Amino acid sequence: VCQKGAQWKSALGLLQEMPGIRLSADVISYNMCMQACEDGSQWQLALGLYDDMSCNAVHKNEITFGTCIVACEKGKQWR
Repeated sequence: VCQKGAQWKSALGLLQEMPGIRLSADVISYNMCMQACEDGSQWQLALGLYDDMSCNAVHKNEITFGTCIVACEKGKQWR
């Protein structure tokens, strides 16, 4: 729901709450949150979540990379 409605603040909040209720964020959790950031034109946050995945030993997949590419494209961040 957060991803479809581009409610990136809610998505980030839920991701941050997961450790407190003894849940581990996985690739799906991160991808959905990154997509919410992408939909909300928050490309910097999407890329920050990409970095967090490495720090938290969460393996990236095709959706992760695609989401980052689209987020950068929407933010006109091609270099």
